[in-house]
Amino acid sequence: MNDEELKQLWQQQPLREPALSPAQAMSAVQRQTTLLRRCLDARDLREFVACAVVIFVFGAFYFSVYFEPIARVGDLIVIGSAIFIAAKLIYTRRTTPPAPPGATLVESLQAELNAVRAQSRLLGSVLWWYLLPLTIGMLIATWGLRIDLVSKIGCTLIFLAVDAFLYWLNQWARSKQLLPLEAQLVSLLHAAETGELPDQTHVAKLRPIALSMAAADQVKPAEFKVAFWELALWGEIGFVGMWFALMLGLT
Repeated sequence: MNDEELKQLWQQQPLREPALSPAQAMSAVQRQTTLLRRCLDARDLREFVACAVVIFVFGAFYFSVYFEPIARVGDLIVIGSAIFIAAKLIYTRRTTPPAPPGATLVESLQAELNAVRAQSRLLGSVLWWYLLPLTIGMLIATWGLRIDLVSKIGCTLIFLAVDAFLYWLNQWARSKQLLPLEAQLVSLLHAAETGELPDQTHVAKLRPIALSMAAADQVKPAEFKVAFWELALWGEIGFVGMWFALMLGLT
């Protein structure tokens, strides 16, 4: 084997990834959960604004636009659904606060794990507490109007298609973002409580974050915009705009 062949063989060897200490892994996951909380704050603020718009729009329809009894019942259901959605988001955030200043590492990890699990449950049950109440109200309001049958069926199919897409989006976000983060927190919490090394499968996913922190002493939020934007629920904004446009056109 000549020198050129040895050089090519050396270049073909896979590079070893730098080792990641437990302290680096925990620091990375804490930064990750901090950015997640910021994303959730922005999402909840947007949802609260959407709830206010829903209450205003359907309240205006109830009092000044549609006077059919069944349609008005649908308006009330949508308004009640918006209030319930806002209350559920507030309750979830208040029952899973971050660890107080001066908390131990175990307490901090446990608080973040509780928050991630709560958000995971929200997305996992989004069909029952978010999509269905709004959809039922809009369907009742639509079928209570004096419009032709074809328009009613068309609106129903559109609502169901949007429901299916939003449900898929939220479940995809839960499986790709929240569940892996939950597994990382469980592994790190176990390591912090027992002194054992964390699961390297989960730690490996934190390596790019830790290396960025080591290189720049910070992680740019842009690194997580793509990773966490799917956590937004989006339902009310799309539902209100779609329903308003369809009803305005049909009537």
